[in-house]
Amino acid sequence: MGPLLGIIAFAIQAAIWIVIASVILSWVSRIVDGPWVNAPLFDSIIRFGRAICEPVRRLMERFGLPTRPFDFSPMIVVFGLQCLGSLVNHLLVGR
Repeated sequence: MGPLLGIIAFAIQAAIWIVIASVILSWVSRIVDGPWVNAPLFDSIIRFGRAICEPVRRLMERFGLPTRPFDFSPMIVVFGLQCLGSLVNHLLVGR
């Protein structure tokens, strides 16, 4: 079970960084125009980050919380993933 928890911890950290990168890239793509904006790698990062945040965004909209002009769903997702990562790290170290 140890290697599996290590892989899960790595995947959680990767998802956190992808969400952060997608937020930054989406901001920069609105401010700075250039050929890199449509690069497949950047587009993939932005789409994957949005896909991770979409369930939280829909839940916020269902409860009537605003998602425009400031979308706090990436912050909620990162916080939740950090809590999950802390639990996984506790399970890894606790043995």
